[in-house]
Amino acid sequence: QLASAAASLAITQTSLAEDLEIFASSEFDFANLADEYSRSSILMPQKHNPYALSMIRGATGVVIGHVTGLLAVQKSPSARSDSLIFAYGEVPLLLDQMKRMTDLSRGVVQTISFNKERLRDELNGGFSQAADLAEQVMQRCDLDYRTAYRTVGAAVRELAASGRSATDMTTADLDVAAMATIGRPLGLDPREVASALDPAAIVATRQAPGGAAAQPMQVMIADVRAQVEAMRAQAEERAHRFDTAEEAVRRLASDIAHSPASPDPGGPL
Repeated sequence: QLASAAASLAITQTSLAEDLEIFASSEFDFANLADEYSRSSILMPQKHNPYALSMIRGATGVVIGHVTGLLAVQKSPSARSDSLIFAYGEVPLLLDQMKRMTDLSRGVVQTISFNKERLRDELNGGFSQAADLAEQVMQRCDLDYRTAYRTVGAAVRELAASGRSATDMTTADLDVAAMATIGRPLGLDPREVASALDPAAIVATRQAPGGAAAQPMQVMIADVRAQVEAMRAQAEERAHRFDTAEEAVRRLASDIAHSPASPDPGGPL
């Protein structure tokens, strides 16, 4: 169970590392790793490589290898535990690898910076808001979602063909597309269209538990922090019990070692 939990943690960290590796590339330029977690390319000194992320990805492979080794050793038949001797060193190695990997991930996250303007420009230049606009059309214009989807899709294709983005969408664009798909204009309020295309407004609508809006995110973060504190307290309490038990065993062994030998109750033969 410990090994499986460690592997799950490693997979989570490597998924984050892979995303950040893409975000930090020159093609995306969404994020910048701190200098202490980067290095220059061996061949291209001007290149800023996210070296720490490569280490996290590589360490995950090592962790998976430890877990796979443990599972392979445990396949022995019942009461045939001799082969488990090969597993004795795997758990300490696994925990040491996870400790170093998690410390590295923490450092990356604590020091990374994001290019907010670049992210905003990329968001405004695309059409990721189209699904939310289709939902708005469905709700306000008494259409089924498939028809709303086709209408918005037609408007998006026209905007893309003319070199415009989602933020350039107007009610006139939607009405032209609607005439072609349902034979009538939608007549939406321009403010509703603008709200449906505003990324901040879209995020604010995600109010369900686990949603991206500020309030559910704050609740989730507070809950995770509380769980972390509870687990830390539990770990500290267990470590204290282990230390207490170990000290008791040491004292008992010392008392036995220093006590006079007991006479043989049976006497000499």
